[in-house]
Amino acid sequence: MLRRDFLATLLAPRLLAQDPHPVVNDDSAQHKMSGVNGPTSHLAMPKVQAPASAGIQPIYTRSGGPLRYGAYHETRLTPDVVRGGLHLVGQLVMSGDARGMEAQPLFAPKVVRNGKTQDLVLCATMANRIYAFDAATYKTVWMAELGKPVNGTQKIDAWRTNDHFGIFSTPEIVGGNLYACAWISPNGTPEKAAHWLLEVRLTDGKILRRLQLPGANAAVQRKQRASLCSSIADGKRTIFIPFGTIQEADNGAHGFITAVDIDAWKVQAELNLTQGGSGAGVWMAGQSPTVLVEKDSAGKESTYLIFVTGNGDFNPAKGCYAECFTKVHYDGAFSVVDWWTPWRDVDRGTFADGWNDMDLAAAGPIVIPEYGLVLGAGKDSILYSLDWRKFGMTQPGDLWQPADNYAKLKTAPIWFGFYNGGAPAAPTDPKDLNRLFYNKTHHQHGSPTYWPEQHFLYTWCENGNLRAGKVTPDGKWAFVARSEEIASPYSPVPAGGMPGGMLCVSSNGANDGVIWACVPDKDANKGDDTKGYTTGRIFAFDALHFGEKMQDGDQQIQRLWMSDVAPAGHHIFNKFGTPVVNDGRLWQTTYDGRVLVFGV
Repeated sequence: MLRRDFLATLLAPRLLAQDPHPVVNDDSAQHKMSGVNGPTSHLAMPKVQAPASAGIQPIYTRSGGPLRYGAYHETRLTPDVVRGGLHLVGQLVMSGDARGMEAQPLFAPKVVRNGKTQDLVLCATMANRIYAFDAATYKTVWMAELGKPVNGTQKIDAWRTNDHFGIFSTPEIVGGNLYACAWISPNGTPEKAAHWLLEVRLTDGKILRRLQLPGANAAVQRKQRASLCSSIADGKRTIFIPFGTIQEADNGAHGFITAVDIDAWKVQAELNLTQGGSGAGVWMAGQSPTVLVEKDSAGKESTYLIFVTGNGDFNPAKGCYAECFTKVHYDGAFSVVDWWTPWRDVDRGTFADGWNDMDLAAAGPIVIPEYGLVLGAGKDSILYSLDWRKFGMTQPGDLWQPADNYAKLKTAPIWFGFYNGGAPAAPTDPKDLNRLFYNKTHHQHGSPTYWPEQHFLYTWCENGNLRAGKVTPDGKWAFVARSEEIASPYSPVPAGGMPGGMLCVSSNGANDGVIWACVPDKDANKGDDTKGYTTGRIFAFDALHFGEKMQDGDQQIQRLWMSDVAPAGHHIFNKFGTPVVNDGRLWQTTYDGRVLVFGV
């Protein structure tokens, strides 16, 4: 059988003449070179007329809802319509914001302004600005300045991807107002900065209230990237704000969850996730914790947050929950009620090249209530399946009996983001995971995307393919198909680029599913080493009807459409910018101060 490197060399001259975006699949027995990210073959087919507009749908939170599926109701962009081709139909331009936004756009339909209703698109930027755009005309309706952001510095980001650090996270819309967490500094330095929660009125952008949040005088500054979420908890309207830190797991760095009662406008409670140690930041590549409200037999409601923590110390006896799937109860005060971890950082050690950033919190979990499941993967691209009623409460001593600790899960861990036949996903020694498999990273970022009506879970890890699998009630994920296309095809090997494909799915219930992905050409973390960003593409794939088997036997996820190379000379890839589908249009943030709008 032909080796991938030989086959790539053999085919490259012909394929690169078609399109400068080659495919180089995982160098494993199941992933060999089989195509290119070239022109979509279906574009010659007759175009299908899109159904009439159903109107802008409300999207008030990250990934479309409290379960964070990244699934959107859509009747216009069916696979047949998308196969006929999309075009750049508009742009939301954020003047003066050189790097734009890492937050996801939010949508507020039928906002009453001056006696008329208007559909608004809300965009929060790294320059601490909130823009409201008309969803029909793409014109600016209002813009609110929240305060001077922190200037870009290598102390915060070694690759200087961002010119400013203001609003990292996606805000939350509650009751006609938008709530955003902004990092504000009077002189632009992190030393003078503080995080503020701001209440912004949707009708006109007026800032109604400001609340300084704790942590400004901490030994290690907080970093607020995971998105906000909300619930009515203990009878109060509550915004939850997750925090990581600038120095991740250094002494004095802690992950926090802050609860703000937005009616009383005060910090109600804070949870320090490493009280007796350091680390355990909650960042999840911008994803938000999942909020669950459960009722007992008497009808009493209880609010829970489910999330994953990052690098740091693990010792529950001392209140340290780093590298954990974590379940927290909130009733006006926080309590950690359940957790599970596969390993401790101290037992993982370091890679041969000195890399020691294992980070289970690189991606958020998916919660499937009807199956009672919590599913998630981090930088190892290993999928863990937990019982949402009983995570397992791992203790340090359990990690010396790894088989027993893994037995706490619903099912055995599996390789998720890529195929790996040569190493166990549940090793007896966690150091066995400290390798660059196939000379590339395969980190999972953000969250996988879930189509609940079909029980399909999709992922696109670094330097890998889009992969689709079916979730079964017993907690298993059964691989079904993959794409030919890969992420970061131009990044040098080792170690490839990041962050993989950022995904969402649109469908009309159980029908007309389309997977959307924003995928970098190079490394979106450090670009091409001369600038901290890279170009990228937007892809659309049929989410359900897969194609023929490829040369290695895998079934192919069929591409429906791909955006042009750098539309209008731009399309700078947004590192953690997930696409959003609403009213027959795809909305995609960039790092050049715009939101691109594609439609028919």
